[in-house]
Amino acid sequence: MEKLKLLWVDNPDFKTTRSLVDYFSNHPDIEFVHDMYADPAKMAWADVIWMEWIEYASQIASHRVYNDQNKYLWNDAENRFGAGAERRWDKAKLILRGIDIDILYGHFRGVKWENVDHLLFIAPHIKEYAYRGSTTIPSSVPVDVIPLGIDTSKYTFRDRSGAGNRRVAVIHHCWSGKNLPLLAQAIAALVKKTDRSWFFHMVGTWSNEAWLPEYFWHICEKLGIKDLIRWDSRVGDMDAFLEDFGYSISASSKEAFSLTMAEAAAKGIKPLMHHWNGAKDLWPEYMVWDTIDEFVEKMLEPIDSKKYRQDVEKYDINKLIPRFEEIIRSSRRV
Repeated sequence: MEKLKLLWVDNPDFKTTRSLVDYFSNHPDIEFVHDMYADPAKMAWADVIWMEWIEYASQIASHRVYNDQNKYLWNDAENRFGAGAERRWDKAKLILRGIDIDILYGHFRGVKWENVDHLLFIAPHIKEYAYRGSTTIPSSVPVDVIPLGIDTSKYTFRDRSGAGNRRVAVIHHCWSGKNLPLLAQAIAALVKKTDRSWFFHMVGTWSNEAWLPEYFWHICEKLGIKDLIRWDSRVGDMDAFLEDFGYSISASSKEAFSLTMAEAAAKGIKPLMHHWNGAKDLWPEYMVWDTIDEFVEKMLEPIDSKKYRQDVEKYDINKLIPRFEEIIRSSRRV
């Protein structure tokens, strides 16, 4: 039997993509190609096109043809594909998966949905955003939800149960969506309630919002916690970095899954996240805080490492892969 030709379009540096790429690139019955961009030549080759993020690449892929009439959709089209070149992928199954920003900002509205064969989301609340009010997605498009997932085998579990070591990791891209001013207030309240034996290690690059680091460090100084915080733009292996921590916290106002919380839970580290919309649909009550008082209360509860690891196991990517493969294998167009 001829192998199914699968084109996977996504950023190869994403952790959640790596496990899927490793699996499908070594699959005996699938001929696998991975690309970060919507390449018309590769799409014309494929039986199935899977695209993470419903953004510009998905919009142009949904046209199902590259020719003189729509070459304006591609940047530098003349140099990349040649004048007069035409590529079609009419017979390929096109599968799109919405993540979060692509749905919140409405990028999905530019898709030609009559040319889409399957639609997925990574969380119920992301699906809700897409269908809220008037939507461009017709009811005829099949819809499923598959969460991000992580490879838990790549995170070394250690039982940290008990009081904890008061070393706290804060890991994310530092932009306004991560709610850093609220985080500073929560840290200050925790220190005030207890003592100054806490250590907070922030990891992440700052966005181009120049006011944000200025305000964050200013308010940390005014709250008397600046000397308790270390910041690094990046670290090496995340599993090794997290080994000495007892807690991982977030005050984010928007997430679709929260990979950093999943990584912490996999290692037996207490994860505590602010109550972004959809958080309690994905994570247990004990991981989520609404108010600063609740944050302090939950930080002071004993660590239960085995429970954290058990609760994140359902998001192990190796358990989710069969769902990806089922959709892909039923995706040949006749």
